[in-house]
Amino acid sequence: MRKTIGTLVATLLLIVLSCGNNPTKEQLAAMAAQGYYQHLQQGDIDNYLAGVAGYDSLPEGYKSELKVNMKMFLARQKAEHGDITAVETSNAKADSTLNVVYALLNIQFADSTREEISVPMVERQGRWVMK
Repeated sequence: MRKTIGTLVATLLLIVLSCGNNPTKEQLAAMAAQGYYQHLQQGDIDNYLAGVAGYDSLPEGYKSELKVNMKMFLARQKAEHGDITAVETSNAKADSTLNVVYALLNIQFADSTREEISVPMVERQGRWVMK
């Protein structure tokens, strides 16, 4: 699970670095947030939840409950709007007082509904995760 996330983040970093510019922390956080929500788009709840700060230290029973809740959330979204068809980054802003980067993502659904969400991201041990 961590290898998949690590591979995704590493790939995104290589793409950004190949452009010749060093990515900002806002860009890195936004790319990580987009990657986690793309896992959700694909129905990969385990890798989505692995991107939540502190998830790895939760008791197994609580992790199971979170997975069930995410499955219910996705089922409700699918019933109301159809599947998620795209996840795009629109912006990212750092809050230096809270040490948080707010990644703004546009979520596109099959029924043409778009939602802009703000995903608070924090850096933990060199990795951006959702707060």
